[in-house]
Amino acid sequence: MFKASEAGRWIGAIFAVAAAGTADAADLAIEFSLKAAGNGQVFVSVYSSAADWMKKPVKSLKIAPVGDAATAVLADLPPGDYAVSAFHDSNGNGKLDANFLKIPNEPIGFSNNASGSFGPPSFDQAKFSLGTTNLKIAIALR
Repeated sequence: MFKASEAGRWIGAIFAVAAAGTADAADLAIEFSLKAAGNGQVFVSVYSSAADWMKKPVKSLKIAPVGDAATAVLADLPPGDYAVSAFHDSNGNGKLDANFLKIPNEPIGFSNNASGSFGPPSFDQAKFSLGTTNLKIAIALR
């Protein structure tokens, strides 16, 4: 059986460990500008390495646009380098539509408003650093 003072120390230790897990994390807010007001959703993916770029996101989400804008908030990301890719699924079919050459028919965008030639930009072109304070970035979907 615990004494009251021991229980208080255990509870304090538990809270300290829980707080330490998120103390170094930050929130990433992304403001998207769309070509035109539309329906559908904006699909957002966040990547943390060149090896995983455009393959294995650390976080993904879908958000509804409001007029010609949309805002996403990804909470509790650990400090590090990240890159974001996004597209506006304007027709609401749940996928990025492309032509026979695989060129997207729907608006796309990347962090740093990076663009690639003959495909998406590299991770290094789109990457940014997230520290321990919240960060807001803007991406134009075009």
